[in-house]
Amino acid sequence: MKVGDPIGVVEAGYRLDGGFEEWLDGLLEAVAPSFDVGMGTVTNAVLARPDGVEHLWVRCRNARDDAEEVSRRVHTSMPQKAEMSAAFAQRLGLVTASAALEGYADNTRRWHELMSPIGVVDTVGILMIEGFVGAHVGGLRPETIKPTARDQALWDRVAIHLSHALRLRLTIGNLEDQASRTDAVLDPDGKLIHAESGVATPELRELLRTAVQRADKARTRKERATPESALDLWHGLVDGKWSLLDRFDSDGRRYVVACQNPLITPRVRQLTTREREAAQLAALGFSNAEAAYALGTSESTAASHTANALNKLNVARRAELVALWMTLAAQDAERLALMYKPIRLDAVTSGVASPPDLEKLTAAEKEVTELLAKGLTNAQIAQQRRASERTVANQLQSIFRKLGVSSRSELIARLGRESAG
Repeated sequence: MKVGDPIGVVEAGYRLDGGFEEWLDGLLEAVAPSFDVGMGTVTNAVLARPDGVEHLWVRCRNARDDAEEVSRRVHTSMPQKAEMSAAFAQRLGLVTASAALEGYADNTRRWHELMSPIGVVDTVGILMIEGFVGAHVGGLRPETIKPTARDQALWDRVAIHLSHALRLRLTIGNLEDQASRTDAVLDPDGKLIHAESGVATPELRELLRTAVQRADKARTRKERATPESALDLWHGLVDGKWSLLDRFDSDGRRYVVACQNPLITPRVRQLTTREREAAQLAALGFSNAEAAYALGTSESTAASHTANALNKLNVARRAELVALWMTLAAQDAERLALMYKPIRLDAVTSGVASPPDLEKLTAAEKEVTELLAKGLTNAQIAQQRRASERTVANQLQSIFRKLGVSSRSELIARLGRESAG
């Protein structure tokens, strides 16, 4: 594989100006020097739940005209959806289609049935994971590919950054939203220009100053020439809380903002915030060193938080944590969903389904649909409409049946496309 410019991919991930589609196009352009061998690049995403995977979007660049449609058909017709959810959630990093399909004979057969006629044998790219959302960006390949250990280690770190970037995209709507979560503004040399109360101590200010200096050094031509050392400088988060983003004023001067971007984790009463973060990363297969890189902390600190979490959860091995964490996340799914912006996520979905015919709904069902689109839970909808939760649940089932959808996320996606159109 060509190395290309991994730091350029990280930069494209953290670019928040423009909409979701511009972001996807920017990522595809950024990964092309590393992953495009003349067949084009592709990005797709799924919603991975314990009971199966649901296709969200697919987008191709510089590929055959029919590559996007074929790729969409692959992702919407995989026969072994439920079996792939747990495995999919553990594959953050550099992945190939051949490796992801290994052990799933029916899915492998479906892949080759659809992709072989257009000359695609494999894909290789970066899988970023945020919550139940997994997004992949990479290149189409005419042959099976097996990444080297160096490739794997390098792009796994890039995937950590892109997962943080995906979370920003799912939780920040625009630059005004970004401003509301900005705790500090610094110049590229690390000089503090403005700080909110969240960065009150000298220790935190020094931590941010050093992180900005290191990240800016990583972006120099000299460091880009050795991407491993450049990525060593630019960690995933600062103190587990902040991502560093560029901001430009009207005369083009660049600043760096420390934007709140902590991990979103299910509520587990017996765990501290740091222990929940460590447990979530461990469930994704992170080593202590990788967790430290993702959170911007020391390896010993990450190891201590992980050990404490496993002990409190009465889990002897990390492998046992995967199923437990998916269950905990599923139990807290409604609260977690409110922390994202699903309409923005699904507004770029193309060709999955047509917008709903809302005229099929009664007045009460339309009102329930509007409240659901705002992210309210069944209990919150019931309280606002002065109805019982059972009534709301029955109304939702009627809405799903009339509009031909099977889940809240699918309905929200269609509503998002209707308002965008």
